[in-house]
Amino acid sequence: MSAGIESSSFGYVKSRRWAYLGLLFLVATSAAADRHVVSILLEPIRKEFALSDTMLGLITGLGFTLVYSTAGLPIARWADRSDRRVILTIAITIWSAMTIVCGVVHSVWQLLIARLGVGLGEAGALPPAQSLVADFFPPQERARAMAFFMASAMAGYLLGLVGGAQIASAYGWRTVFIVLGSAGLPLGLIVWSCLRDPRLVAGQITECQKEPLGQAFQTIWKKKSLRIIILALILYMFVGYGALIFLPSYMVRLLGIPLAEAGTAYGMSSAAASFIGILLGGLVVDRLAQHDRRWLVRAPGALLLAALPCYLLALTANNMHMFLLFAAIGELALNAAMPAVYAALHEVCGSTRRATTVALASLLANLFGAGLGPLVTGMVSDGLKDIYGADSLRPAIMLAFMVFLPTAACLFAAARSLLTDSED
Repeated sequence: MSAGIESSSFGYVKSRRWAYLGLLFLVATSAAADRHVVSILLEPIRKEFALSDTMLGLITGLGFTLVYSTAGLPIARWADRSDRRVILTIAITIWSAMTIVCGVVHSVWQLLIARLGVGLGEAGALPPAQSLVADFFPPQERARAMAFFMASAMAGYLLGLVGGAQIASAYGWRTVFIVLGSAGLPLGLIVWSCLRDPRLVAGQITECQKEPLGQAFQTIWKKKSLRIIILALILYMFVGYGALIFLPSYMVRLLGIPLAEAGTAYGMSSAAASFIGILLGGLVVDRLAQHDRRWLVRAPGALLLAALPCYLLALTANNMHMFLLFAAIGELALNAAMPAVYAALHEVCGSTRRATTVALASLLANLFGAGLGPLVTGMVSDGLKDIYGADSLRPAIMLAFMVFLPTAACLFAAARSLLTDSED
């Protein structure tokens, strides 16, 4: 791929933008697969190392996201000042290599350390990649471009769940990590060879991009709508990780479904629903936002309210088919909301602080949302065992889903100042 720059301020011609978006899709798919595959491997890992649900929550939640979130800010600041292609290449190499290490550990503490390494690598994925997507596409096309990019999370999730379940059933959970990590390493070379950073090609390193980190934070944080959107992301991630990551274990433990069948059935249904939701959400919200930009936050709020009863019905179902039906509807609504939320974030952050803003939102959302979500859900499940016995995971997940209510309230509140804060 060569650098073909058109006369508009958005850099590349349409075909080139979509080609680069496709490459970033593959990068994010690899990251998502390596990050989420552990959810389908929780039961064999728990049995091999004799772990509690609280310890599983630590491995999948707080331990991973602590490194993932805190490392994201300095990496993002680097991305706002330098070549994002270089950062992505280094990041892919680190998380792929550390995923391989996860497959050769001999203790739970070694596994935790290896997962921290995966988190360190993946901290360099989302901020520069999403920043590139926002730079490649103009505001009126950004929600659909962000939707396509975010569909990579579901592609990786599907790859991790379905592929991971099948490989784990045939060859053991360790082989899953080795296969996924090995598949990611060549991708780094492709990114290095093919991707181009439009900001550097156009020579657009500005004084604003060289401003001190503290000043950048002040500029970002003074915007009320941005603060509220970040709070909504924190609450969303609490549910997205605290509740959803335990659903495969719920199927195995409470519905009595074999691991391979649970991973395939849930992975296929949730991935299909998520793809449809993400792509439809991006297209529909782009159309709505052409008339009123406040739909970038209003529509996600309404969709989260629609997702809540679907998930609660899924957890009251006593067979796999009804569970999958209601969970898929909830997944569709849940994922239709997310492209617009991130498009709203880019709407108000300003073009020269994109990676920093994404990293700040990711830091807070992952540290307090994704980090605490699995841990708190696991602790609640353990705490309810005296009352509910083996069924304690069900009410713990249901309580986590109730956080959708304040999440939707935050998004509706952000609409009041979105137009005032907009920079794009």
